[in-house]
Amino acid sequence: MSLRYRHLQKERREIKRIIMENLDIKKIIIFLAVIGLSGFLILLFFFGQKTGEAPGGGDFEAFFPFGEEPETGLGKDRQTIDYDRDILDDSQRATGEILPLLRQITPEPVAGAILFRAEKMGEDEYAIRYLEKATGHIYETTTKTVALKRLSNTTIPQVRDALWLDETSLLVRYLDDDIIKTFSAQLIQDDAGEQKLEGEFLRDDIKEIIKFGGKIFYLIDGGEGSLGIISDPNGENKKQLFTSPLREWLIAPVDKQRVSFTTKPAAGVRGYSFLFNTKTNSFDKVLDNKLNLSTLTNSVLDILYFQNGSLGPKLYIYDNQKKINRRLPLSAFPEKCLWSADNVHIYCGLPSGDLSNKDLDRWYKGQTSFSDDIWKIDTETDALELLISPAEFSSAQIDAIKMSSDENEEYLLFINKKDFSLWSLRLKKDL
Repeated sequence: MSLRYRHLQKERREIKRIIMENLDIKKIIIFLAVIGLSGFLILLFFFGQKTGEAPGGGDFEAFFPFGEEPETGLGKDRQTIDYDRDILDDSQRATGEILPLLRQITPEPVAGAILFRAEKMGEDEYAIRYLEKATGHIYETTTKTVALKRLSNTTIPQVRDALWLDETSLLVRYLDDDIIKTFSAQLIQDDAGEQKLEGEFLRDDIKEIIKFGGKIFYLIDGGEGSLGIISDPNGENKKQLFTSPLREWLIAPVDKQRVSFTTKPAAGVRGYSFLFNTKTNSFDKVLDNKLNLSTLTNSVLDILYFQNGSLGPKLYIYDNQKKINRRLPLSAFPEKCLWSADNVHIYCGLPSGDLSNKDLDRWYKGQTSFSDDIWKIDTETDALELLISPAEFSSAQIDAIKMSSDENEEYLLFINKKDFSLWSLRLKKDL
């Protein structure tokens, strides 16, 4: 064997030794990394169990209230969480903050909100309570302060809609493997004086649901069409009141005994609107043969409605007393509007640009959005009052939905469909 060959063999053995040592070092590093990661995950698991929180993201493309069932948070039948009834202490109330007319209450996506007069508040102060979309946590603030307080921390990821029945009860809606889940929850006080949130799941796959006085009214698939059920908010005392061969309905409460039924709007499809009397079971047609029909009915049965026309979409009022239709000098979706308590005035988010016949379809599907100005409309005189142009006061553009007001109409509350952030508008400038 030559000297050169023995030298090459020695070099190969040395290289092999170095490689094996490096592999051993890498194995040790990988082993330590795995141990460290496992420890971190175990700590994260126990921390999550302790706090009841889980990560959750937001899917904000759909306008209608469906999301995913959480892996943690609500159980299958009942869940209880802590609730602190005190909203703000006196020192927070006495800060003397001057809030703007137009206010972004939270930038986080919100599933639903309610504006109400709470205890310990002055005549011109209201509580604002909302449920956060991504987490399902409930927060509260007031119209006089920017301070936020979390009332509940049970995590319900991907909530698509929260329908508040009053300040202490709500319906939470989301998806679980394409099954629509509806959880009816209520804030109650236990024997120790602590506030807790308890509730029950209603039946699966409720298609549409509304508050109806002290009860709820909802639609389900009846096989050959749809069925209308009235019940207590917890699902008890159910009674079937309505049946129809049609499935695609939008419903809204009108008064203590009537529900508005309107076929779901679609460009090129003629729509119909009916009033269903829950006392007599009568189902009376009010509007028919309107292209891409969308409606908003008040308690005296006047109807604000939108329809497509040969020159573009138009907005009309159906005067129930005179039985006539009158066109309004503007174009907007009824979904962006709110009737005032006097049944004369309407608050609306009006898109700053012109609308096309395809826009309502595209807006529902999340394919387009708008930048609204907030107007007040007198339906008797057709007088228009610009309340605010958000673009002049904020860099954010607002596509207003879910508009509501307090009992004295001192504030408007609405959600921006662009990102589901929550906003309020002070209507009385001297407050």
